Amino acid sequence: MSDRPDAGQSWGCLSWPIIIIAFFLCQPLGAVLLILRLSRDRSQRITSGRILQFVGFGFAILFGIASISVARYEAGPRMGFVFLLFLGALFVGLKGTQLVGKAAATRRYMNLIINQKYDSVDEIAAALKNSNIMDVEREIQEIIDQGFLPGYRLDRDTRRIIKIGGGTGQPPVVSSAGAGAAMVYTCRGCGAHNEAPRGGVVRCDYCDTPNKVG
Repeated sequence: MSDRPDAGQSWGCLSWPIIIIAFFLCQPLGAVLLILRLSRDRSQRITSGRILQFVGFGFAILFGIASISVARYEAGPRMGFVFLLFLGALFVGLKGTQLVGKAAATRRYMNLIINQKYDSVDEIAAALKNSNIMDVEREIQEIIDQGFLPGYRLDRDTRRIIKIGGGTGQPPVVSSAGAGAAMVYTCRGCGAHNEAPRGGVVRCDYCDTPNKVG
């Protein structure tokens, strides 16, 4: 169900330190590594947007100021190198902004589909106050394709979201028992309700974000 590496497995060349270093040494390589990481790790598509915004735009400001300072004295290779660093940092910041917007949209859909049990595209569109049914249908399909709704598919003929294998469709019941008993928690990443034993760290069934339960 999950497309992430096993817990404890290293990301290797797709680790965040390597990606950041690659951006400052070779922006095209850094961009490729970033896209590969986000395509494999869906939890990061939810949680990393604001971090990338902060790092990207922060360094863009620094490199922008540096490029202006360098330009006052020379316009040679050093100026070009600093300007490339500025462009790379700006790309990271803009990618973060894009992820923030997509994460917010994903949370809205997860709340409606998982928490409130909406299964009709028309009803979801009405709840979102979006009159463009085709846009809503496309965005739901993108969420499914990205792995955020494992076990679900979109029937385009009936415009309904179908849970493969059935299920009651009812929210899980919160247990009042002690440690180890099952309880419902809200994922800090996608906002979906999950059920897991108390007293531990578990990954969300939908976005793989780790959550402390209980």
